Amino acid sequence: MGQLISWQFFEEGRKQKAEGRRQKAEGRRQKAEGRREMIKKQGKFI
Repeated sequence: MGQLISWQFFEEGRKQKAEGRRQKAEGRRQKAEGRREMIKKQGKFI
């Protein structure tokens, strides 16, 4: 019984870690997107 519970916990932890990595990658992508937009806007002013 204890074995099963620990395995489920381990599996859950792996899922959360993967989710965290995905969100981090998404955040980096959005930051890059935002920087590109800023450069585009600055380019229009110049």
